[in-house]
Amino acid sequence: MLIGGEIAYYIIYMVGFRLRRTGFTLIEIIIVLTILAILLVFMAGIINPGAMINRAQDAQRKKDIRRIKIAFEEYYNDKSCYPTAAEIAALACKSSTFRPYLDSWPCDPKTNVPYIIGTENSDCPHLFRILTNLRNLSDPEIPANWYQRVTNPTFGDGTVTKNEVNFGVSSSNVKWYDMVLDPSCYSAFRQCYKAVGAGCQSLPLESQHLNASVNENCTPGCTLDCCYMGNVCN
Repeated sequence: MLIGGEIAYYIIYMVGFRLRRTGFTLIEIIIVLTILAILLVFMAGIINPGAMINRAQDAQRKKDIRRIKIAFEEYYNDKSCYPTAAEIAALACKSSTFRPYLDSWPCDPKTNVPYIIGTENSDCPHLFRILTNLRNLSDPEIPANWYQRVTNPTFGDGTVTKNEVNFGVSSSNVKWYDMVLDPSCYSAFRQCYKAVGAGCQSLPLESQHLNASVNENCTPGCTLDCCYMGNVCN
């Protein structure tokens, strides 16, 4: 079966052959040019350079943050803590500061900006989240309904929203897509997260937002949307 490029080559060859033999009428030339134009449009739709570049860069983003995750786990095995927020903030793109765990610190392949990394405000963190923003919005690893959230909660280090990150990795004791709330939201405002829909559960004292639902009367900084349709937060 001929693909677009082979068909175009075949048509051009036949045009040249016909011209050498008998010549073309004006109508025949117009028909051939129309067919070639349609083929070029068709091929441009299949081979989208921008989309191909986005997918290649997304693959690099996934590889980078998974490498950082492995490096953090090795760091933890040696020190019984993950890197602190101050240590992470000091890591510059392509620097060797995090040796021997990573020879060169990776950054976003397009913006050359460090990846978003969130951890505890502690001298000995026991969790981390590493986030990035994939450009191919149809990527199957972006959580379903990611952009359909009612509110725009923050993630990772508490400074980025659903429109700025959509993929990540984390330590095994948290999920990368857990929303980041002020600590007061886990206690003083826990009544804001009572179950309201089938499948939702109330928020235990001092716990994070898992299995909680939003209440419209809550302090804005403590509102959640993960259970707004009766789904269990996870």
